[in-house]
Amino acid sequence: MPDSPAAQSLLDDYPIAVIPKVPMWSENYAFMVNDAAHRLAIVCLLGRWTEDPRIWREFLMIGLPGERVVYHKAFGRAATKTVAAASLLSVEVIEPEREFRVQFDGPMAEDTRAALLQRGTTPRPVRRCQFDFRMRGNAPVWDISGHKNDASDIAGKMHVEQVGTVNGSLSYGAETFMIERAFGQRDHSRGIRIVTTFYRHCWAQGHFREANVTFNVYAMAVHGGTPMLHASVSKGEHRYPATVHELNFMDGPQDGNVLYEFKLRSEIGEMAIRMTEVMSSLPKGFTSPWDVNVGAIPGYPAAMVYEEAVTWEWAGERGSGWSERGFNPQPFPP
Repeated sequence: MPDSPAAQSLLDDYPIAVIPKVPMWSENYAFMVNDAAHRLAIVCLLGRWTEDPRIWREFLMIGLPGERVVYHKAFGRAATKTVAAASLLSVEVIEPEREFRVQFDGPMAEDTRAALLQRGTTPRPVRRCQFDFRMRGNAPVWDISGHKNDASDIAGKMHVEQVGTVNGSLSYGAETFMIERAFGQRDHSRGIRIVTTFYRHCWAQGHFREANVTFNVYAMAVHGGTPMLHASVSKGEHRYPATVHELNFMDGPQDGNVLYEFKLRSEIGEMAIRMTEVMSSLPKGFTSPWDVNVGAIPGYPAAMVYEEAVTWEWAGERGSGWSERGFNPQPFPP
């Protein structure tokens, strides 16, 4: 049976009003955009700094045609009751559980994917980047809150996700892109973010418009602990629990830009889903205590993660989506 339409999420969409006094607690928003028409990929991460959660960190990576990557990272305190914001990036809740506006106006640096993987970031000249887009949900919110296992400390014990459609615009230097009916994915989580034991994960979403079907997969393994493996599918306005099978985790930091496949089983039947193309692969690293950086971080303990705008295929239909996979060969130092 589909999840009950009356079931309310444990997590509202606005920034939390009262910050819990819990060590390593954080709140995080993520928006990913796959504009296949322009081969444009956008990653927007906005989260509270665990050391002082009144401070927000904004992190942006944009994949442009030609293996170019532009990026930005900053900290700030610009949030309001209805807007999550650090300094130049803002996420506004237009309609809870349905529509959001994401805006940025400021400097970004440019590099290549190959260079970021080899040496990480270096001082670069910057150009102005502006974007303004709205994402509207195509499916009911998927609430994966409240699961009790070791991996949930990394993912956030309160966590919702949603696939949607994005419309808006982006400009970088002299280039301008009109974003129309692009694939979007968002999540919002709260909870402690202890990443010390992170091993590897696979976070994947897709939308098959003709069939009006979306899917979400969130799987994570930790060193010496209990893994997390969750999935869900939606058809129209109904959401169904799903199980994931034959899923490929990364076997090492070299596995970015690699095609993979898996199966989902739910009340709507078995879905054999395979990735047919990676249109943009954006490398990032994360460290412990929880923080994210652009590209590799040579000489420092860090997990390697690939944010990828991809094309999926299921039952003869091609759909747009997103894939995020990461790998850390050993636990972080305490």
